[in-house]
Parts: sequence; structure tokens; C-alpha cells
Amino acid sequence: MMDALFRLPNNDLSAALQKDKLFKEVEQQWNTVSSEEGKPGVACTFSLWSFIPDERHSATGLWWYEALRDLHLRIQSIQRPELCVRGMTFGFNTELGRKFGFRTDIIRGEDGSLALAMKPYGKLVFIHSGKARVMTGYGTLNNDGSLFNSFKTRLVKAFKGAGSMFTRKNEYKDEDNNLIKNK
Repeated sequence: MMDALFRLPNNDLSAALQKDKLFKEVEQQWNTVSSEEGKPGVACTFSLWSFIPDERHSATGLWWYEALRDLHLRIQSIQRPELCVRGMTFGFNTELGRKFGFRTDIIRGEDGSLALAMKPYGKLVFIHSGKARVMTGYGTLNNDGSLFNSFKTRLVKAFKGAGSMFTRKNEYKDEDNNLIKNK
């Protein structure tokens, strides 16, 4: 299955060579950022993700949704990269990860919370390469009923928080609706 994701039309490279090339590119970017003199290394990396079109989600609709979401994430990542981290695209320094651990008392944001905790120890690197894009299912999109409703919900949230995208934040207050309640 994994090999199928690396096969590209009109490309003679085998899946193994494509994967090897991708990993070398990511390693080169990692080493470039990590070796800048006088600057901290890399604490974690993250990337973008896509949805596979199906009978409920058209390729065109998903393209527009992802293009606007990706633009939002790129802007947001300048000052608040921790808000762009998603578990499926999250790679991190395991030593630091074990030191801080994932939060288990919240419903959403445990990956971003770990990235925020590691931020003083190194850069949070956004890998923009399409070759590092993860393919995923529709769990979050289907929660809102339709692709349009999902887009509308996220657009309203983005506009409400637009001003905060241009300032850094070192701490976030937990919201009651995101806390796991002990029963």
C-alpha cells in the first residue's frame, strides 16, 4: 500500500528509489537547518496533508479546500508553527519528545502542545515539499456534514483568529470544551 503512494504517472523511478530520494531530501533539509552556526537545531518537523477524492468529496472541491487551508497554515506557521502541527505529519526529536510527553488530558492539540514544549530547544520546521504530503481519511471533514460546511466553519474560525496569526505565543489557555473530563 505504501509503495502505491509513491508511484507517480510518467515516472520511471521505482517506489523504493522515490522513497529513498524523499528521505534524502528531508534529511538534507534537516541537516541544513540543524547545522546553522549559532542557532538551535531542529526540534520537530511537520508537513501538509491531502484527502483522497471519493464519491462524497470531489477532486475540485478538495483542491480548493486544501489550497486555501494550506495558504492559511503557511501564514500561521510564521509566528505560530505549533498550531500547524498534526500528528500524521509530525516528526520530532525523540529525546525531547520523551522528556515532555504527549498531553493526555486534552481532546485536540496534543501534537501542537508537544511541539510548543519543544520550541525553546530547536526550530519547528514546516516541510513544504509536495513529496512529504500525507494522504488521509475524512474524519474531520465529515464531522461538519459536508465539504462546504467544513470550509465555512473553518473560514469563520480563521477570520475570528486572524489578528492572532501575527503574534507569537508561548502559552495557551486550555478551554473547558477541550479537556477530558474524568468520569
